[in-house]
Amino acid sequence: MRPTGHADEKFGAVADAFARNFEDFPELGAAVAVYSGGRKVVDLYAGTADLTTGRAWTSETVVPVFSCAKALVSISIHLLAQEGRLDLDAPVATYWPEFGKETITSRMVLGHRAGLPVLDRTLTFDEIAAWTPVVRAIEEQEPLWAPGTTYEYHGHVFGFLLGEVIRRITGLTPGRYFRQAIGDPLGLRAWIGVPPDEPVARLTEAEGRPPMPGPEHLLTRIVTMNGALVFPGLDEPHGWNDPDLLTIELPGAGAVASADSLAALFAATITGLSPARSGVSPAGTGVNPAGAIPGGAGVNPAGAIPGGAGASPADTIPGAAGASPADTIPAAAGVRPAGVIPAAADVSPASVIPGRSTSGPLLSPATITDALTEQSSGPSYLGFDAGARWGFLLDSAFRPMLGPRSFGNDGAGGQFAFADDEHGLAFAYVSNRMIGHGDARAANLIAALKGC
Repeated sequence: MRPTGHADEKFGAVADAFARNFEDFPELGAAVAVYSGGRKVVDLYAGTADLTTGRAWTSETVVPVFSCAKALVSISIHLLAQEGRLDLDAPVATYWPEFGKETITSRMVLGHRAGLPVLDRTLTFDEIAAWTPVVRAIEEQEPLWAPGTTYEYHGHVFGFLLGEVIRRITGLTPGRYFRQAIGDPLGLRAWIGVPPDEPVARLTEAEGRPPMPGPEHLLTRIVTMNGALVFPGLDEPHGWNDPDLLTIELPGAGAVASADSLAALFAATITGLSPARSGVSPAGTGVNPAGAIPGGAGVNPAGAIPGGAGASPADTIPGAAGASPADTIPAAAGVRPAGVIPAAADVSPASVIPGRSTSGPLLSPATITDALTEQSSGPSYLGFDAGARWGFLLDSAFRPMLGPRSFGNDGAGGQFAFADDEHGLAFAYVSNRMIGHGDARAANLIAALKGC
């Protein structure tokens, strides 16, 4: 299939590899984007975004990117640390007293070392959508191991735990903070909780994807939150094609983004974005349709997060059955009534978000060096050792990138984005055809990029 878009001559090998992916793999629709020194040098896309309608993939197409959501959360966390508002080595309880567990730090969570990969409490989908029940379950949870002594992938808890730290510091849930601090100012088509009227590419499964272990296996419990979520289910209720799932804040694995915007996010992180970057909209204009995040013309009423059926009243987090009264989180069994957000007793005053510019990097070289520090590698709590290195996902045999200054996150089904400040490059690949273990599509593109 002949891709659409452009690639600078220097990066022609990436274009060739992208075209070969459509010959060598069962691609349906996909896109790849690369930024060099903050300037877009590759923007290629091809195929079908939605088999049910025949809608073609474009540069603007967004798709569920699963755990690439961790990149949005991690960059936000490191930004708060850089601004002096968060100490990564202080106890989480410094910012969230009800959390307890005084030995656990935010850095441990970033490295999947907190001992909280899964919750004992089984929550319903509605409770997960309501946010506060998950927070209460995290507060109640005892670590599976002595924090800091080993690691295991923290799946969804990663996003909720660090997301609540963000909320305690800023008064904003992680999806709202990301949009207000980064996404809207940079004109990114990337969300934790996509606007309900945003067309999303429809995922499909490739044949031969291996099944998950049984429901009692720790890995399955991690990725399904004890069965409340389906994986890799796509078209069943609350599956990964269901707007009711994609529009809630699921910050460990629920991001929706385009390849261009994921690459632009990482480029903004290391170099800033060139004013000549094509497709960048002014903050608050041409970014989110009505029903998204506060920030200017064409965005949501102040403070709203989109719900499955439409935008919530100002300052609410929606429940699956409908919007809550203004300024509340829906009550749930065992949760304090009304669950006010933000509450003066447990949340810092609403923050003033510093203005962002496309001209300079979001994170300083010192902050990036700190983020590149390896936190975890080798055999995990479950005994797995795929060769991964964690803080961010770092360059390794498991996920080869460009070198020791590379950092990123991948997502189920083949999605991947990363940056390397030594090379000044940022990369993202997304697809709607989910391929399981051994998926080489992104790796082939990165190998081509490495040779440019």
